[in-house]
Amino acid sequence: MNVKTGFKIIILALSCCCLNGLRLLELDVPTHKVVGESAKLTCRFEMEGAALYSVKWYRNEQEFYRFVPNDRPKLQIFPQIGIKVERSRSSRQHVYLDDLQIEATGTYRCEVSAEAPSFRTKHAEQAMIVVQPPKHNEIKGMKERYYVADSANLTCYSRGSSPPASLIWKINGIQVYDYDIGIAGEYGPHGDTSRREEPTRVRQMIEKDYINTIEVVEQQEAVVAHTRVWLEKDGEHNLDTSASNLIFRVQDVHRHQGLKVECIASIGPVYWHTTQELLPVSAREREIVIFGNSAHNTGEIVIICLLSALSFIV
Repeated sequence: MNVKTGFKIIILALSCCCLNGLRLLELDVPTHKVVGESAKLTCRFEMEGAALYSVKWYRNEQEFYRFVPNDRPKLQIFPQIGIKVERSRSSRQHVYLDDLQIEATGTYRCEVSAEAPSFRTKHAEQAMIVVQPPKHNEIKGMKERYYVADSANLTCYSRGSSPPASLIWKINGIQVYDYDIGIAGEYGPHGDTSRREEPTRVRQMIEKDYINTIEVVEQQEAVVAHTRVWLEKDGEHNLDTSASNLIFRVQDVHRHQGLKVECIASIGPVYWHTTQELLPVSAREREIVIFGNSAHNTGEIVIICLLSALSFIV
């Protein structure tokens, strides 16, 4: 081999080395979308001189989109439940999804491959949650009237969502932070153990949590006893219901300033809803103690006082 031939081989080797610089620059998958919305998936890459062999998209390890420049047709779509690809708008670096359904929730992976001789492949993945907003939010357990020093026990429900809504409480605009949730599993309202990992342990923790709450209710203005989540069948889907319990003692300040409780349900950055209730508060009627007995009737008090005065005169 002469020097000139060797030089050409070295140049070819260097060229092949430089043509293998496939780089992924950006993967953009929305973190949350609402059922029925559209989504744009972006996978930007730089071939750096190499030839593109294919771009493939997967959801939960199942391929649903493929772009191969040298194939005819270049673009192929593989049907998946909950995913509808807009063929006319999609290309090698963008995939448009329309009319998203709950089943479209999952981990999306973009996989880019170079042509021979390198066949180098790069991939990246990101999760997307398709949200079914709650169908109903409410606060239950209110009394017609509260008196100062009464204990209020309210429950907020957010029904029929996917995934379950997060719940936070506010009293007169001030957020109430969880006291001690401490529940690792999820449980149902009718003994449903389908989603429990450790049913016995969860039940013990609930009982413990309730006892702790009763003990500290005298010392704290408000506590969130526990948060529950369970599944409820709704048509073709198992949708979630979230519930949160709020316990607090009515203060004298609530009689003067008013008492407004709010429960805020939220799912990621795409859903939030505030349910609020105004609770009527009155001062408790005074109990006047005479000779160890409580007298509630004003007329009875007056008669007792008059008899006492007459006995001194006599």
